[in-house]
Amino acid sequence: MNNVKKISRNSELNPTPKYSVTFVARKSPTESGGKKYPGHAYVVWSKSENLEARGFYPPDAEKNFRKLEYKGALLDEYSTSASGQNLEVSRLEVLVTKQMFDYSMQAIRHWDQKETTYDLFVNNCVSFVAEVARALGLSVPSDTSWTTPRSFLDDLMRVNN
Repeated sequence: MNNVKKISRNSELNPTPKYSVTFVARKSPTESGGKKYPGHAYVVWSKSENLEARGFYPPDAEKNFRKLEYKGALLDEYSTSASGQNLEVSRLEVLVTKQMFDYSMQAIRHWDQKETTYDLFVNNCVSFVAEVARALGLSVPSDTSWTTPRSFLDDLMRVNN
């Protein structure tokens, strides 16, 4: 992993349980023929040792990545083909309060409940990660379109301390 940062938005010294929300960018698994894709961004929620990781995808993304627009879906990152591979390149861990944790979880529920279109350029995995970051009150780079997940995460780390 190339770029890691940890910040705190929780004023408690030793909260129990510990809550964190981590933003991750990873490389795409190399496709056959050596083709590479721009990567992926997702979010990991952690309450002490319990983890939940979600990313916004087009359905059957690994089979049909060449289309630009789909009905999107939140998927469990630990069940994708990239899980278990060492593909992470950037990670921002934010220590949060229980209220912030719960609020950010509510922010993702509407992505699950609404008919959300996945558009490779304007409503994608980076858009999802940006919305969760905003729900935590983080500063978010203003333009999330046309940016790669790694560039976005690196910018998110740069503008938050």
